This record gives sequence, C-alpha cells and structure tokens, in this order.
Amino acid sequence: MLLGLPLGDTANSHLALDAVWPELVREIGERVFEENSFAGKVRLMESFLLTGVGNGKTTNDSLVSNLLYRVFTGRGNTSIQELAAREVISTRQMNRIFQQWIGTTPKRFSDVVRFQAAMNGMKKAGRISGAAFALDYGYYDQAHMIRDFNRFYGASPLVALGEFVGMSD
Repeated sequence: MLLGLPLGDTANSHLALDAVWPELVREIGERVFEENSFAGKVRLMESFLLTGVGNGKTTNDSLVSNLLYRVFTGRGNTSIQELAAREVISTRQMNRIFQQWIGTTPKRFSDVVRFQAAMNGMKKAGRISGAAFALDYGYYDQAHMIRDFNRFYGASPLVALGEFVGMSD
C-alpha cells in the first residue's frame, strides 16, 4: 500500500496523478515543476513519497517484510505454500496481502525475483551454461528459463547476454 492506496487496485492501469493523489499535485507539483535539475526533482519526489509511505501503516507491516524477505533470500524459489506456512497464514490471505501491498500475486512476484536473480547471475558470469544455469536458478529446465526471459525481458537469454556483453565494452 502506497499513501493509503491498495496497489492491486491500480496494477496495470494508467491513472491521472491528480485523480489518485490530489494532495501530491497541490503540495509538491509546483515545486517539482520549478526545480531545474532532474536530480532535484527526484529528491523532492523521493522525500514526499517516503514521508507518505510512513502514514497509514498497519500491523501487517512485519508480515509483509517477512514475506518479502523470504522471497528475496530464496531468490524467488520458495513455494507459495511454504511461504504461507512459515508465516502461519493461509495462501488466500497471503494473496490478498500481496495484492494490497505489492500489486500482484506472490507467485508472479516470486517469478520476477527469480528472473532478476538469473539476470544478475548471467551478468556476473558473462555466460550461460545452458540447463545447468537454469537449474541453479530454480527453473525446471532450460525451456522454462527461456519462457521467463521472453516474458520479462522480451528476448531469449542469449540475446540478453549479448546485450549485457555489448554494454560492458
């Protein structure tokens, strides 16, 4: 939840900022517009958002933090049932919490975390060792990894690797 707005309500949609957060437009819009540097604009927005995030916290904060911690430390490979069991909640309740606070399901979020871990591993290694690489990052097989790369990156792992190698030259 950001500034009192459940993220699941706005996922994958385009909304006018003043319709969602009219106080944002009133309080900070003019100051951001008047700021000359991009870094200054970012600082103003960051300050405003961090202040707003602190408002309206609920008792679920530690639960959300624990769930996210488990997803990240497991590199997206912890099963949804195991996540729920470790926090002693139902998978249905966990789905509602993720929809409200993250804006997507725990499964989808875990898939993104696993993909990011694989991308970071690929960047560090500078190569892909096929099926062994896929298994190291929790994919069932190489085809499973390729599908995720196509879904999240828009291209195969080899194309992504070629782009990363090209960036470092």
